[in-house]
Amino acid sequence: MQATSLQESAHNGCDLKVEGHPALVKRGQAVVSTDDVEYTAALRRRLNAKKNEETIKNLESRVESIETKLELIFDFIKGLSKL
Repeated sequence: MQATSLQESAHNGCDLKVEGHPALVKRGQAVVSTDDVEYTAALRRRLNAKKNEETIKNLESRVESIETKLELIFDFIKGLSKL
């Protein structure tokens, strides 16, 4: 990717457009996307991933609770069978 022309930026400096990629600019050492639609989609993916992670943690906690209760039930049944 080659930077070709300068574009003033609101990010304390200049952006260099990346040749052949209209939605990319070189800002300092980084290549940054200026595509608002893709940015919004990335935020949505991040939010969905966080929600999924929270759901998984919640389900793992519930499964652990159920396992503990089952162990108590099995221990109780074993105790009854010894009578």
